Amino acid sequence: MSSHKRNLKKNTNHLKQNENHQIKICRFLGFFRPETQFYNRRFIKDNGTSPHRNRFFKLLSEYKRVDSGGRYMNNIGGPVPDKEIFIKNYKFNIAFENSMYDGYTTEKILEPMLVNSLPIYWGNKLVGADFNPQSFINASDFSSLEAAVEYVVRVDQNDEEYLSILSTPWLNKENYLNWENRVYDFFDNIFSKPITEARRLADYGRVKIYRKRLNLYSSLDVMKRKLRDLHHKIK
Repeated sequence: MSSHKRNLKKNTNHLKQNENHQIKICRFLGFFRPETQFYNRRFIKDNGTSPHRNRFFKLLSEYKRVDSGGRYMNNIGGPVPDKEIFIKNYKFNIAFENSMYDGYTTEKILEPMLVNSLPIYWGNKLVGADFNPQSFINASDFSSLEAAVEYVVRVDQNDEEYLSILSTPWLNKENYLNWENRVYDFFDNIFSKPITEARRLADYGRVKIYRKRLNLYSSLDVMKRKLRDLHHKIK
């Protein structure tokens, strides 16, 4: 078994074990926190990689301070060495993907779940196929980011509603048990199509940087071919 599969099974088992104790744990945390804390972890230096996350961070900061523990817009004195240890002290976690694309779900929603910090998610529109939509706040469900912030404020001010969301099981149990078959089907669906149909890239996020590099490399290849042709003609 590959290391990736072992890690995924380990995380899945961790989630199943946590679900059994989640109500008791979150009730303790919910009532004993002296004040609401929001956490936004950013590993990306380029402000353009996730405009929606940056805007949401600023909107939510108008309500209460949002700690940013990554390198970008850091406001806690420097990047934190261990994200999981750090975010366990926070009531909410901004878990925005770098890009919105069907099927693209990363560790961002999983990390806060593992430490009972409520994820405020944005990204994969199909995230509900894997994670219980009632167990996190999905910013995409609202008409605007402003509306999403209003809902977060309401949940923050209502302990009963907050604990109800946090105590909801994270996973759709009928889905994660057959994850291996789903992974195989996913890649089979890609490789069985012509490359023009299989190639799917978003218009922003890290993909924007990737596109620029592709264009740069393509331009360099064209220049190299022209130089070779010119060299042969001179000879």
